Amino acid sequence: MTRTPARHDVPAWTRPGARWVSWMCWALLCLSVVLLVGRIATGAPGQAVYPAVMAAVFAGLLIANRTNRRRRTSRH
Repeated sequence: MTRTPARHDVPAWTRPGARWVSWMCWALLCLSVVLLVGRIATGAPGQAVYPAVMAAVFAGLLIANRTNRRRRTSRH
């Protein structure tokens, strides 16, 4: 006799588009931008590559999160 797996409900805070992800990404985006501006202002543009890439990553995550949240709310 085979056993059927029980249905597992995923908590809302772990789903794509959760609001805590948005807050975390905004905070890290701001931190990356501050670090980027600081590195450029001190005259070290070569060291500004990493903060620029991280700012782009967090901006992309924010866009994806917002799109997913909008898509999820339009279905209901």
